[in-house]
Amino acid sequence: MSEYWLVTLPNGPRSAPSETLERVRMSVAARGKEYADFYPVAMPRLPISSLDTLMSLSDAMAKVDREIEGVVGKVEKQYKDTAGDDREPLLVDGMMVNEYVQRFEWNFAKYSVRADVKLADIMEEIRRGVAAADEEIRTMTVDFNETTQRLASLKRKKAGGLTTAPLEEFLTAAQVGGVERVDADSEYLTTLLVLVPYNQEDKWLSTYQSLCPTLAGYGGPDWLDGGSFGLGTDDGNFGPESGRQRKKGSPVVPRSSKKFAVVGDTAVYTVTILKGQYEAGFYEGDEWQQGVYVDFVEPFKRAAKENRFTVRDFEFDPSRIGETERAVEDLEITLSLARRDLVERCKVQFSETFEAMMHSKLVRAFVESVLHYGLVQSAPGEPPQTSFVSVLMAPSPRHLAKLSDALAAFYKSAAPGGPDGGDPNPSPNPKALSLRPSPNPNPNPSPRRGRGR
Repeated sequence: MSEYWLVTLPNGPRSAPSETLERVRMSVAARGKEYADFYPVAMPRLPISSLDTLMSLSDAMAKVDREIEGVVGKVEKQYKDTAGDDREPLLVDGMMVNEYVQRFEWNFAKYSVRADVKLADIMEEIRRGVAAADEEIRTMTVDFNETTQRLASLKRKKAGGLTTAPLEEFLTAAQVGGVERVDADSEYLTTLLVLVPYNQEDKWLSTYQSLCPTLAGYGGPDWLDGGSFGLGTDDGNFGPESGRQRKKGSPVVPRSSKKFAVVGDTAVYTVTILKGQYEAGFYEGDEWQQGVYVDFVEPFKRAAKENRFTVRDFEFDPSRIGETERAVEDLEITLSLARRDLVERCKVQFSETFEAMMHSKLVRAFVESVLHYGLVQSAPGEPPQTSFVSVLMAPSPRHLAKLSDALAAFYKSAAPGGPDGGDPNPSPNPKALSLRPSPNPNPNPSPRRGRGR
C-alpha cells in the first residue's frame, strides 16, 4: 500500500472547496510535476460537540487511532504468515487497498451521523468493532498455532524412532507375542524393553546383570545364607538395625534378557528386574518411623543410559498399530481446515478493520480541524459550518520534505490578509494524518495545540 496523508485545508467563506483544492494543488507543483497525487474526501456533517468535549476526544482518539492501526497491522501480518507466498491480495470492501483509499466515502449505513449521535459514540462503535475483530483473530491464531505444535510434536515423536515413538509403530503383534514377560500385575517384578545399538550387543549381554550393583538390599534377619553376617539368626537386631542393606546387589533377574527383534541398526531386548523395595518401618523410642519404598526402575534406566542403552517401559497394544499415522493424518486435515478458516477470517477482518481505521482517521481529522480552524456561522438560525476542506494526498517518496515545505507555504498564503484570508491561526504545517506509520508523516507539530499530525 502507498503512503497517504489525510490533510485538512482552511477554506474561507469566499472560496469554494474546489478552488481551495486547486490552489493547494498548484502550490505543491514544481516545474510541471506534482509532489503528490490528490484525492478529494467528502467530510460528512459530523455532530459538533462543545469545546471541552472536543478537546477530551482529541486526547482519547490519538490512543484509539494507534490501537486500530496496530490491529490492522496484526491482521495483515497474520494473513501473510498463514496464507504463504501464493496468497491473494487483501481487499477492502471488494477493492484493492489503494483503490478503496482513493475512492473512500463515509459508510452511513454502518456509522450513523444523525444529529442525536455523539462523536464519542461513533468512536466507541468503531473501537468495539475493531476490538471484536482483534479478539476473533487472536483466538483463531492461538488454536491454529496449538494445532501446528501438536502436529509437529507428533511428527518429531514418530521420526524419533524406537526411542520416542509408540512401540506399535515398529513392532508387530507376532514379534511381541513370542516374548516371555512377567505378568503385568506382578507386585514385585517388571519386564522392560531395552534398545541396544547393533554393535553394542556383546557389551549389553556381558554387563546387564551387574548394572546398579548396590541398588537392591538383600540382607535382613529373615535370610539364612550361612554368610559371615549371620543372616537368619536372631541377633536381637530389628528395625533400622536389621541390616537389610548390609548385603547389596543388582535388581536384575539373572539371565532374563532376551533379544526378540531387530529394527534398523537397533537390537530390541527384554530384561526383567525388581520393581523396587520396601524398607520396613520401625519404632524409634516411642515414635513410629514410617517405612519407605525405594524404586528400582528409574535408577536402572539411568544406569543403562550411561552405558548407551535406552530402556523403555514395555507397553504394547495391538489395537494401536498405525495409531500415530492416523493421528498425523487427522491433525493434518484439522490444520488444513484451521488454516483455511483463519485465512478467510483474516480477509474479512482486514477489510473491516481497515474500513474502521479510515473512518477513525476522518473523525480525528474532523475534531482536530474544528479545534484548529473553528466554525463559520453561515446564516442566522442555521447551525455553524466547518471552515475547511479535506483531501487525501499520496506523496512521492522522493519529495516528502518538499511537499511539507510547499504545504507550509500554502498555509502562510491562507493566513489573514492572504488571498483567501482563511485560517485565523495559521499553522506552519497541514493538519495531516498518515494512514500508515511513516518515518516523517508531518515533522513539525501545530504550535496551537501540538496536534498537527
